[in-house]
Amino acid sequence: MTFVTEPRTSLNRIGIMQGRLTPPLDGRFQCFPRDAWADEFPRAAECGLACIEWIYDAFGADANPLTSSPGIARMKELAAGTAWSWSRSARITSWTGR
Repeated sequence: MTFVTEPRTSLNRIGIMQGRLTPPLDGRFQCFPRDAWADEFPRAAECGLACIEWIYDAFGADANPLTSSPGIARMKELAAGTAWSWSRSARITSWTGR
């Protein structure tokens, strides 16, 4: 699944796929960044990026904050620390992994 969190205001609608602002984990480039996902919120905001394309895959499923209410609350907290808003219209655009 790919979830997109978008900024409150932005003329530049360029975003980044999750995992591109942190080192790859175990050589995996196309996976949920289990250990560093929270670090990507401030890094993306500092770069002026408009969104993060969220990855949900089998490799990172047990660590993905989307799987729990406390995890989602943490995502909202991190988004609130940037110019971004948590969009109730976050959408699933793809599924990665098995």
